[in-house]
Amino acid sequence: MNRRILFLLTAAVIVVILLPFLAKTQTHSKISRTLKNLSISGYVHGFKDSSWLYLDDAEKLGTALDSAQVMDERFILKIKNKNNAAPKYYAIRTKSFSEYKFFWVENSALTFSGVKGQLKDAIIDGSDFQRKLESLYRQTKPYEVLIDSLRRNYGTVDSAIWKQILSLEEELTNINIRFVKSNASSVTAAYILSVYCKGWGRKISDSLYRQLAVQAKQSEYGQKAEQYIKLNKEIAVGSSYADFALPDTSGQTVKLSSLKGKYTLLEFWASWCGPCRRDNPHLVSLYDKYKQHGFELLGVSVDISASQWKKAIVTDKLPWPNVMTKKGSDDIVALQYGIFEIPTNYLVNAEGKIIAKNVRGKELAKKLNDLFGH
Repeated sequence: MNRRILFLLTAAVIVVILLPFLAKTQTHSKISRTLKNLSISGYVHGFKDSSWLYLDDAEKLGTALDSAQVMDERFILKIKNKNNAAPKYYAIRTKSFSEYKFFWVENSALTFSGVKGQLKDAIIDGSDFQRKLESLYRQTKPYEVLIDSLRRNYGTVDSAIWKQILSLEEELTNINIRFVKSNASSVTAAYILSVYCKGWGRKISDSLYRQLAVQAKQSEYGQKAEQYIKLNKEIAVGSSYADFALPDTSGQTVKLSSLKGKYTLLEFWASWCGPCRRDNPHLVSLYDKYKQHGFELLGVSVDISASQWKKAIVTDKLPWPNVMTKKGSDDIVALQYGIFEIPTNYLVNAEGKIIAKNVRGKELAKKLNDLFGH
């Protein structure tokens, strides 16, 4: 895999989480905002003269906003300033994508300093937004590393591993909730709430949102959290499903209600989701075994790329109906069902009631065996 592709794949995960790496190096340089532009004056030890560095919008990786050559281990990059006070996420990277650093910029002077071979650990100082998130990241990093390790090893449809992941995620949730509560007057609290609200559910998210200061509520992150709270249906075991209509691979609209009368597994997934793809062979086996006994499965993709979604369906030989949201995980369907992470599933009975959530592996096999007796 070439470095550019590896960089983009790694960065996609970082941007979904949007938490900067913990800084460890020592020297400093200035980042200052003017009325016309943002100047980034950096110090990077170990970079040879004429080495190129690039500045990217973190949401548009690979499309440089500016570039500069390093001279005497220093560089200057500029961004046009639209006088937007909201903190914004950027990345400084090398031409080959072999090194990069993600960081937040707001209306305050910053310092930037890095070392060749350790650019991701560059020091960013002077931004309250950046400082608060790095403080939070020091607490959450151990949990995220362990969860990531377990997910990579989740290839045997092991229910015990999945339960361990869920337990660790609960601990991670508690840390983030405490952060929001203790920083309610800061936009950083609104940001963390906007990132995790779908995973926390409407009740908890609404309670936290109400504790935010007016400035935090009015920020773009506060508004995003508010949108979720308004749209989410708080679907849980024992409640009725929320109907929706989405296009399948041929562009035909499929309604969830059209499957009423069968036990239906509503499976949220994506082509780029490793655990989802590794689980597919087991789901295919269960589908083939029980489809003649009143079992149906509806795959709901939160992909952005329709071509990658369709390719994954063919590659994994998925025989059940498959539909795709129109705006990925920000789609109204994903918001209604509170899809914060994938894979996520709901098992719906013939009457349209949710009877299980996130049931998979051996647990799902046992559930279906109990229902259909085969």
